[in-house]
Amino acid sequence: MSGFCHLFLLTVTISALMVNCQKPSSENDIIRILLTNYNDPYTPDVKPVNVGIETFILSNPVLLNRGTSGEPMLEIDNMWIIQRWRDRRLNFETFYPERNNIRLPHEHISKVWTPQISSINDKKFEIRRSPTPNIYLFIFENGTVNLSFRAAVQLPCRTDCQENEIRCRLTFESGNYNIEQVRLNWANDQLFVDAGGDQYDQTQKWSVNRTVLSKETNEFSLGKYDYLEATFVLKPNLKRCEIEL
Repeated sequence: MSGFCHLFLLTVTISALMVNCQKPSSENDIIRILLTNYNDPYTPDVKPVNVGIETFILSNPVLLNRGTSGEPMLEIDNMWIIQRWRDRRLNFETFYPERNNIRLPHEHISKVWTPQISSINDKKFEIRRSPTPNIYLFIFENGTVNLSFRAAVQLPCRTDCQENEIRCRLTFESGNYNIEQVRLNWANDQLFVDAGGDQYDQTQKWSVNRTVLSKETNEFSLGKYDYLEATFVLKPNLKRCEIEL
C-alpha cells in the first residue's frame, strides 16, 4: 500500500509537470501546476495527518452581560487561528526552488484539502472581513500548508464564586475526520494574548488572568476524535466575587 501511494504521488507530480515543460516563471504558474490532477477530497497521506493549531489574540477580551443561558459571555474581537499540516502533493521545491512559499488566492482555497477545523461551543464565530474574508493559505516549498483566519468570537462562561473566577472555553474539532485520518495538537504550550494599541478598559470588573490549553480524545460510533480546548480564566478586578457587570 505504501509503495502504491508513493507511485501515485510520483505519477501525479510528473503529470502536473508535463502540463508546462517550461520552468514556472510566476506564482500563478506554480499554483496551476500544483492544482493539476490534485484530488482535494482525499487526505494527504494514508497515515493520520498531524495538524498543529495555534491561536493568538490581538484585542482585549471583554466580559459581556449574561446571555440567554443566564451566564456571562466573553467577547474576543480579534482572534487569529492558524492550522498547519503537510501535504506532499503540494511540494514544489523540486521544480521551483527559488521560492520559499506561495500564497494561494482566496478563490482557490476550496480546491485544496483542509482538515475542516471548527469551533463547536461558541455563541458567535464570525470571520472578519476587510473587505474580503480574512482567510489566508500559504504553501511552503516542502508541502507544508499554513491556513489562518481572523475571527470575532463570543464564548460561553461559567462563574465559580468559590474559586473567585470565571472560566470561558473555546473547543475545536475536526468533525469530518477521526483520529485514523487527522490528529489535532496544540502547536504551542500557551495561548498568546497581545492587545497592542487596544487600550484596556479600566471599568471592566473582570480581566483574563491566564489561559489553559488542553486536549482530549472522545470515542463515538464512527471512531475516536480529537478535541482541543482553550480556557480563559478571568479574575475579578475587585476583592469580592462580582457576578453582575
